[in-house]
Amino acid sequence: MNLRLLLSTALTSIIFAGMSVHSAEINWGNRTQDILYDSNGNALTSDFVFEIGAFLPGFTPTAANVTDWAANWTIFDAGNLNTADLFGDGPVNFFSGSAVHQTNAQSSSISATPGATFLQNTQAYLWAYNSKDVSITSEWALVTDLILAPDTGDLWRFPSPSNDTGFLTWSLRAADTAIYGKLENGSISGGGDFTVTPATFSLQTHQVPEPGGALLIASAGLLFILRRSRFLSQTK
Repeated sequence: MNLRLLLSTALTSIIFAGMSVHSAEINWGNRTQDILYDSNGNALTSDFVFEIGAFLPGFTPTAANVTDWAANWTIFDAGNLNTADLFGDGPVNFFSGSAVHQTNAQSSSISATPGATFLQNTQAYLWAYNSKDVSITSEWALVTDLILAPDTGDLWRFPSPSNDTGFLTWSLRAADTAIYGKLENGSISGGGDFTVTPATFSLQTHQVPEPGGALLIASAGLLFILRRSRFLSQTK
């Protein structure tokens, strides 16, 4: 191997090494022993999955379009809730994950949606669920962080693929918006059905209404309005 080729190979290695260094590692999760409840006020179990990800461009999640969430959702990383009692003080109620936002804007996580890209400034969300089925047996929470606050980690927006900060931290305590479920003792509330609001909690999931049930309620309401209008017109 001549000197020029050797120098070229070495330079290429340095460039690729620099690219890997400049990829941002995103660490996410919550604090141990956070209080996490479902819609009935029961503690969440280890069946719950927590995913960090984003929705496809042009799709904005709301309580009204829950049936379309899964089709538009891309996973950056995922983890289960750890409810083990490690210290004799009750369940740790801990979930966390870590994945690299690579230079191609994809995730290094084995849980990531294959081929999904997370472009710069894309809003990230945390989706907690026991099932993604749209059913009354499903419990969901979808929260995000829209406003940067001190001492709570970094804003939940994907960085530039060439980001050179080294790592970012996305913490549940930074979440300030609930699309579904509740945050901070219920002071931040989103969509979904619930029967109990506990006095103290960090996150509460809500029950997912079945689309057929919602349609039935809406149809019943419309039928009542039509009958009432007909009755009033006949009594005039």
